[in-house]
Amino acid sequence: MTNKFGIRLRELRLEKGLNQRELADIFATGKSSISNYEKNNRLPDAETIIQYASYFNVTVDYMLGISNSKKPINQDIANPLDLASSTIYKFFTERVKNLMFQLDLTAESLSKKLGISKVALTEYILGSKFPAPKLLKKISILLNTTTEYLIGADDNPKIDSFEGTGLSNEYIEVLRFAQENNIPAKVLNDFLKLYTTRGE
Repeated sequence: MTNKFGIRLRELRLEKGLNQRELADIFATGKSSISNYEKNNRLPDAETIIQYASYFNVTVDYMLGISNSKKPINQDIANPLDLASSTIYKFFTERVKNLMFQLDLTAESLSKKLGISKVALTEYILGSKFPAPKLLKKISILLNTTTEYLIGADDNPKIDSFEGTGLSNEYIEVLRFAQENNIPAKVLNDFLKLYTTRGE
């Protein structure tokens, strides 16, 4: 899927007659952030995308380029974001479950790594709740993917840049090697389990 968020954000900003600085002020962010979003250099987290959709009164699906309709098909929905958010939830739940399966992770083991209860994680996996941006980023790192992939804004599950992930250089090199050589996630996870427990 081509990232259309930046194109849509620029179009909607211009429709409102705002410059980048004015939009940045409304969202209490920097002008450079708006510029990076519009150039598709960066994609904001899911919560921020939902805030932009709400402000411009369009669906999240429209913001992400999943749909060309600015309004939900079902006009009876009280909140115009409900239908769109369900698409993000659908991507998120399916992709998290799939990556957990590939990595042979149980809800219990992933919840421990995330520092949350198994019940809380299950609510996220089943789509009854959506994680806050900080937790979403942590989930993506533990699943060796990007937040953009988890919310359906990108179809490439591979991490292009590991900067700012907080991972050790050794771990990053192993991940890069695995991605470049298409090593299955299950094999990588088994190796990492052995590698990280070798001193215990």
